[in-house]
Amino acid sequence: MIFTSSQIISQKRQIENELDKRIKLMKENLVERGKNIITTLSQQVEKDIASFNFSGMMEDVKEGIKGNEEIKYAILTDASGTVFVHTLNPDLMRTKLTEERDKAAAKKTAIATMEYQEADGPVIEIVKPVQISTNPWGVLRLVFTLEHFDAEIKSSKKQIQWETKRMIRNAILTSLIFMGVCFLIVLLLSTRFSTPLIHLTDSARKLSQGDFTHAVQVSRKNEIGVLGEAMNHMVANLSGIIRKIHCPSEITRTFRQIFP
Repeated sequence: MIFTSSQIISQKRQIENELDKRIKLMKENLVERGKNIITTLSQQVEKDIASFNFSGMMEDVKEGIKGNEEIKYAILTDASGTVFVHTLNPDLMRTKLTEERDKAAAKKTAIATMEYQEADGPVIEIVKPVQISTNPWGVLRLVFTLEHFDAEIKSSKKQIQWETKRMIRNAILTSLIFMGVCFLIVLLLSTRFSTPLIHLTDSARKLSQGDFTHAVQVSRKNEIGVLGEAMNHMVANLSGIIRKIHCPSEITRTFRQIFP
């Protein structure tokens, strides 16, 4: 039971470690895809800003994330934090964002990644500075949802629980089979060795009660067989001595031999 329990715990821990590695790899792949998307999109935005095509810039941002279920929303702000595009909440256009997270994003000078918790779940945000020539203009932010990760994590955890229950069930079944086989082996061995010992004990009890006619039936050649033969020889010798004692002629002959 100790070995089985430790094996189950070890396998469960191994499966959980594999799940953690898988989640980490999936996040890394998501970040790489996001960086490719935001780099391409920021280049188009920079072209639109350089040509003063602000309406086209807004459409390009919206079209750039359209159809991508992993992207929750996109934000484009200038250096002061004023919103030019907010696909999730268009009413924030021309509004200056003042939250700490928005201020931190506006200060990024290179592509960066942040992971945090929103009201409806965890997200990963990728920030890319937007420049006109060599002058900083603002930042483009893509926020990726992790709902797909959460669904897969929950599914994987359910699978881990199912695998754990299956291992426990198989371990219990194996243990019961093993215990049953051991019980049969012990029963056969105990019967094999205890039956002759019971016969020997019964013979010794009858011998103590004066019954010298009982012989032990032992056909074994092991220690128990040797003990049974010795018991039979002892019973036979005692029986002979008793017969001699009860026979008068034998008593007379015995006295003559002792006192000639």
